Amino acid sequence: MNFNLDSLFKKEKPVVSKPAIDIEPISPNDRRRGETYYNWGLRMCATVMGTSYVLSPFLQRVYLDIYNEQAKNVELQEQFRKNTQAQIDEHNNNIESLKSQIVNSTNKKSENKEEIDVLELQRSELKTRGKSINKDAKIKMILGIIILIPLTFYLFLFYSSTFYTGFIMDIKDVTNSTGVAMAMFNPQAFSGALVKGLTSFFLILSFPVVFLGLGFGLHFFSVQQSKSRFLKMSAILVVTFLFDCIIAYKIGKFLYDIEGMWKEQSDVYTFNMAISDINTWAVIFCGFIAYIIWGIVFDMAMSAYSKLDLNKEETKMIDNKIQRLKDENVRINEQIANYNKQITSLKNEISSLMAKLSNNVNININEIKKEMTNFYNGWITQMGVLGCNQQDQSMANATFQNILNTLVNNNTIK
Repeated sequence: MNFNLDSLFKKEKPVVSKPAIDIEPISPNDRRRGETYYNWGLRMCATVMGTSYVLSPFLQRVYLDIYNEQAKNVELQEQFRKNTQAQIDEHNNNIESLKSQIVNSTNKKSENKEEIDVLELQRSELKTRGKSINKDAKIKMILGIIILIPLTFYLFLFYSSTFYTGFIMDIKDVTNSTGVAMAMFNPQAFSGALVKGLTSFFLILSFPVVFLGLGFGLHFFSVQQSKSRFLKMSAILVVTFLFDCIIAYKIGKFLYDIEGMWKEQSDVYTFNMAISDINTWAVIFCGFIAYIIWGIVFDMAMSAYSKLDLNKEETKMIDNKIQRLKDENVRINEQIANYNKQITSLKNEISSLMAKLSNNVNININEIKKEMTNFYNGWITQMGVLGCNQQDQSMANATFQNILNTLVNNNTIK
């Protein structure tokens, strides 16, 4: 037996594995490994020199590539089912919460209805019962009337006299010196006005009514519930005060002119002189303060009169409570309707999610739409580089929108 020593001691060369290399696609039109869809769109558009009619099959291919990739991804499909089931469970919990709120709202509505029935029964009993007089309100009303009668007479004389003295009476009618008291309560007011004519007479009779009307307006706005009532009341007080200021100025000027006539002084009565004239302030306070008191007493008497009948007052309170409860039930009905609407919407979403779970393959259409858009963006960008005209680019856009609507937007598998 012959031995080959060289063969015995010959060292074998180690086998060195070649590094793995990316296998290029068989077709140059296929997407390369690691190539983005945007770059793929750039490359394919350059390959076909921007020809728009071949864009449609490429977009369909993008759709199918991503569709198949997702369909074969077991982890993705399993995660999708878990996420879908979690959404279904969350919707079911929300439905149960909404049903609980409906039950609570329905119970509250029933409680309000029972309370309304009790209040309506109380209201019926009050209507059948005889009048029950509120003694405190009766006393306030009587005292108010006792104060109002002489106070009304006072205001009537005051504003009649001041209007006559300030606007109708002439200096030549004065035979001797006249003081501020005489000007505010002029005994010649009615007779003197009648001498000057029926118009003057009716003016001094109607002028006090203006102030009494303003006082009534003050009460009318005070009982309103609107937020603007304070603004209206303030406006009435300001108007009344300005009226009194004008009358006080006229009387102050009249008295100054009379005094100047006796003393033969020629200075003109100015606004600054009126401010420092005690007669001006005497007329303002004797009129305006009395007017404020009259308004307060009138409001007190009217408020007492409205509360004179205890049954009427209690009935009004009951009516307010009933209306408040009815309004609350209207709001509850609106809430229940909104809850039912939300439940219906959640049930529809659950049905859609259940349909997804029943599919063997679930696809993320939004991901497909994104990559199709990336491919098209690359394509349209390359068309601009190639100098394709606007008509070709518009045709490419129309093709993209048509394919997108056909494969993605109208696809029920999402």
